[in-house]
Amino acid sequence: MTEVIVGARGALLASVDGFALAQSETMPNEAAHAAMLAAAIGLAHQLVLMGNGTQLRQLVVDHDNGLLLLWPIGTARVLAMVTDSNVDQTRLRRFVRSRASLLAGTS
Repeated sequence: MTEVIVGARGALLASVDGFALAQSETMPNEAAHAAMLAAAIGLAHQLVLMGNGTQLRQLVVDHDNGLLLLWPIGTARVLAMVTDSNVDQTRLRRFVRSRASLLAGTS
């Protein structure tokens, strides 16, 4: 994904119980990152409920060095991507959705 989407700098696929499943070579190999993603996606689901929503689609952390985007993948995984601030989020989101079953391990 980091080679296909302009502005994407790194990707990490983790289980919702905090284990890294796959990552791009450009992502630091830190065990705590997968655990933080699992915690963030759990919190994001609760925030969706607080806002009277029912389904989390995407979590965006906008920071001084770009974006951290998270997507729930099925019920057991989370995908995170580190990108430049000007990344085409719509294209990236479509790209992730089109590969969701593959990333979820259900295809």
